[in-house]
Amino acid sequence: MNKKILIFGGTGAIGFSIAKKMNEEGYYPIIISRNKEDLISKAKNIGCEYETCDILDSDQIENVSNKFNDEVVGLAYCVGPINLKPLRMSKDDEFIDSFKINTLGAINVIKSNLPSLTKNNGSILLFSTVAVQQGFTNHSIVSSSKGAIEGLTLSLAAEFAPKIRVNCIAPSLTDSKMSKKMVSNETIKK
Repeated sequence: MNKKILIFGGTGAIGFSIAKKMNEEGYYPIIISRNKEDLISKAKNIGCEYETCDILDSDQIENVSNKFNDEVVGLAYCVGPINLKPLRMSKDDEFIDSFKINTLGAINVIKSNLPSLTKNNGSILLFSTVAVQQGFTNHSIVSSSKGAIEGLTLSLAAEFAPKIRVNCIAPSLTDSKMSKKMVSNETIKK
């Protein structure tokens, strides 16, 4: 059996770094994203497989997951936008969209891969943000949905033990395309 790791958001800075590391460690990463051109380029760069998938489409998630049915030993969910604005300027739809992408997307990906992860004593890696525990200005939208990820992590770690390990990392800003505007400002970067 190949040790396949599904990396949703595999073309982003964090997801692609995980893919490269897993490849070096002898695993078989499959990078998954909506952007086919980026997928092709990055998959070729490290010699891995790729799949296109919109995580807001549960049928697409199911189709991708079924392709690797019994071979999945790990899952990394590195998807999620950073929507920053003051609460007074936020709209209900922005909170709902953030929850759909960051939280419900992760739930559907996990559900679709649960049989394989259980069979293979797999591992799930989710991502939050340091803003959930620290509290940062203008982070109410992303912190709400990523806070739900932290709660989900604790719940699933208990529910899936000892068959599946569930962990969550809460990084600060990373030097990526998504955070380019923020890290280019020295005050914000500090």
